[in-house]
Amino acid sequence: MRPLRGFPVAVARRLHFAVMVFFVAFIVVHVTLAFATGAIANFNHMWAVRDDQSWWGFAILAGSIVVIAAAWVGLRPDTLRWLASLGRKISRRPRDPANCTPAKTATRRIPHTTDRLRYEGCSHR
Repeated sequence: MRPLRGFPVAVARRLHFAVMVFFVAFIVVHVTLAFATGAIANFNHMWAVRDDQSWWGFAILAGSIVVIAAAWVGLRPDTLRWLASLGRKISRRPRDPANCTPAKTATRRIPHTTDRLRYEGCSHR
């Protein structure tokens, strides 16, 4: 079930692609300007709230990038499942086929389709 039945998927894809291209261009331009106008001073202004030529801004930026990368790796489903299993037993409950609705079941897209969803664990669909 698509949220907006009258809105074509092809138009949504084109719109998302155009917005993504604009967003990437925006980021590239702003990062280039930050480096071109003095990276150390700009990092200090943005990250360390200082108006000098120290490396504190760069150090805080580098540390935040390390934290974000660690969170990205650490919050994967396999890692979270392992972490949760340290505290208690993790198990899956069987699905009730009589109570199989899109809101209550895990869904995923079938490759190369746009309109159909396969309902995992539902034998009557």
